[in-house]
Amino acid sequence: MSMLPADQAGNIVLISDGVDTCAPPTSCEVAAELHHDNPLVNINVVAFGVDDDEEAQQQMTCIGGVGGGTAVSASNPDELLSRLKAATLNDRTVLSARGYEGIELGMTLAEVRSLIGDSEIIDTYRRDGVIIVVIDCGWGTVELRDDRVYSIVPADTATQNAERFGAGSTLASLEATYGAPVTADMSEVNTVVYQAQLGSRVGYRVTYDPNTDTVLTIIVCRCVSSASATDAGQWEIDFDGIGPLELGMTEAEALEAAPELVETDDGRWEIESIGLVAVTSEGTIESISVSRPPSSYAPGPSGAFLPHARGIRLGNPSAGLAGAFPGGPTAHTSSRAGRTISLPTAPAIC
Repeated sequence: MSMLPADQAGNIVLISDGVDTCAPPTSCEVAAELHHDNPLVNINVVAFGVDDDEEAQQQMTCIGGVGGGTAVSASNPDELLSRLKAATLNDRTVLSARGYEGIELGMTLAEVRSLIGDSEIIDTYRRDGVIIVVIDCGWGTVELRDDRVYSIVPADTATQNAERFGAGSTLASLEATYGAPVTADMSEVNTVVYQAQLGSRVGYRVTYDPNTDTVLTIIVCRCVSSASATDAGQWEIDFDGIGPLELGMTEAEALEAAPELVETDDGRWEIESIGLVAVTSEGTIESISVSRPPSSYAPGPSGAFLPHARGIRLGNPSAGLAGAFPGGPTAHTSSRAGRTISLPTAPAIC
């Protein structure tokens, strides 16, 4: 840490092929402390050859989350080279899993306008109860949903992303880096979505020419369906819900999204194996939480196999909260449309 330049932007790239073997302290705790003491330094993680190592994936997601960077995976040398080129970039003007031109996914409207002084709201409407605002930033448009940046669309259709994919790239080359397309939150003709980083709803939405299977445009968005996650360890906690369960869902919709749900009391649904509780009111979900019993009371699942909030999982050191959720170890994020993510002792959404 003493080798880092004071008050200067920096970029650390961690390449790992397995679980942390040096704890304590854990690698996530070290990353959180480093980023907290050096907020201009981001930590990006490239997980190499750990497709079948769930615990390693969860640890690396945590490091990227608390380190202000990203966590991505690579399965072969070509994919590793592509990921490394992207990870070594420290340029916020490049289209990446974080955002574009200094605007980051998840920012509020006030934050966007403070960075883009001459931005103009060009459209505002409501869809399925969600307030959508579209802003013209000159270099492109930004879409916010319930006051959080949902997607960023460069005006120049030739814009490439951090891995150097853009107009003219083949779908085969994208799949070699990101894997097969994942389920998106909404489907469009001749459009696919690739997951941009491990355990995240951030993806690259790609339109393509069906005759040549080449890319026409590429944008970054929080458009990966949480249902694309194959296990609870990949589920993300955000303002919409936890994994495939979303606030406002009906009980029928919740059961379809997560068949493991069991009603244990009137208006109380649980997935006991991961300590998840969804509470409904008048038939719709109003709160979702994940918890784990104290070890002195009863054994519980490892935090590596539970949902995460910006890389933070149950059992992670509390020091990591300050990096992922500025505001202290009992962090409460700012509300979005009356929704709050709370992590006093265990992640919850209410």
